[in-house]
Amino acid sequence: MPQSHGSLHFFASFRVITRPRVLERLSDLSHRAATRKVRSSATHWRRILAFSVGACVVPATAVAQSHSADDVSGAVLYQKLCAKCHGPAGIPPDDVAELLRPVPSDLTLLPYRYGSTLEAITTSIRIGRGDGMFRFDNRLSDEQIRQVADFVSKTFAGNPSGAH
Repeated sequence: MPQSHGSLHFFASFRVITRPRVLERLSDLSHRAATRKVRSSATHWRRILAFSVGACVVPATAVAQSHSADDVSGAVLYQKLCAKCHGPAGIPPDDVAELLRPVPSDLTLLPYRYGSTLEAITTSIRIGRGDGMFRFDNRLSDEQIRQVADFVSKTFAGNPSGAH
């Protein structure tokens, strides 16, 4: 077996079993952690591992059959792309809240950081935000962005239970 350099070998072997978007996020987290004090290298990698495993195992939301196709599409896209940071019920998971600064918005609490209207939510999804939110205009069509924004607005906006 080739010589390894501790956590670098772990990260390289872990990289093989993860998706590119998860790796992109892990890279961003590693950069952020490197620019500020981290308690220990072991703590740092445990947190990265916990986040990456949580990001890979996001439960799908059960959507009632009475919803329109747009509602279902918005829910599926939200669970696939947004729930990693904002949580399946619109509330960021504790492990994510510990790792990311600023903490992702709790979608059940109004007002949102950049506005709570459907237009403001759509804009946040489309262009991202300089505070860590990815932009999705290069990953989703305008229609898909509208579906996710509509889902967030109908499902979470000002609804602490995260349900209709």
